[in-house]
Amino acid sequence: MAGIYIHIPFCRQACTYCDFHFSTSLNIKKEVVAAIKTELELRKNYLNEPVETIYFGGGTPSLLSAAEIDAIIEAIFKNYAVDLKECTLEANPDDLAKSYLTELAKTKVNRLSMGIQSFNDGVLKWMNRTHNSQTAIAAVKDAYRSGIQNISIDLIYATPNSTVKDIEKNLSIALSLPVNHLSAYCLTAEEKTVYGKMVSTGKISEAEQENAQQQFLFLVHRATENGFEQYEISNFCKNENYAMHNTSYWKNRNYLGIGPSAHSYNGTSRQWNLKNNFSYVKAIKENTSFLR
Repeated sequence: MAGIYIHIPFCRQACTYCDFHFSTSLNIKKEVVAAIKTELELRKNYLNEPVETIYFGGGTPSLLSAAEIDAIIEAIFKNYAVDLKECTLEANPDDLAKSYLTELAKTKVNRLSMGIQSFNDGVLKWMNRTHNSQTAIAAVKDAYRSGIQNISIDLIYATPNSTVKDIEKNLSIALSLPVNHLSAYCLTAEEKTVYGKMVSTGKISEAEQENAQQQFLFLVHRATENGFEQYEISNFCKNENYAMHNTSYWKNRNYLGIGPSAHSYNGTSRQWNLKNNFSYVKAIKENTSFLR
């Protein structure tokens, strides 16, 4: 099984903890989408097996219109042998208006991975997220009603000053929603992030290791007793709804990464794309190397 990862390098604003490649300027979004479609054509011989999974990651892929997403998928089908089993779109809850979900359901996207992170509005504000808890709850329910019923949500635990009670409240809401996959990550102070700088300068303290461990153990227990299988350290699913694309990474299967900063592996070589939107677009347009 081979997979294609599409990196969409745009966000409305920067979260305090995120160190992925993105830009908050959408001025060249159309140019990046065009370059992604061109790169898909240029690299059509990189994989020598059918593509079974497509994953739109970022960044915030839900900043693309349904038409732009559909055009990228069409470019994949045009240039690769495809036996599609899973097509995931990472999405922010505030992007998932009912009208957008209706259009998205017409594409080949059949799985949503929602970056909810918390159902606590105070924590969401501290994280500099663009949604609130009610928007997140409504987005999950609306997505399910739209027909995209393979839904995963992300949660972050061990935030500053948090306790087991906080993860308990988050899980109580999460487990009441129509989701079949849960990804839960321990907050980490990455060096170049706002949160990392706050920790390094002593403005804020990370959760104590014992506290973080207690939150994790509670998470595992509560998810398990509600029918979620822990199949990877941070990932839980119901009824064997594993994240097929991500599971292929852990099983050392081949994948092609498209877009700025994306990585690729075909069993014999690993490649990395330029980690700069303008440089990536320029290289694609001028037919020069877009690898770093």
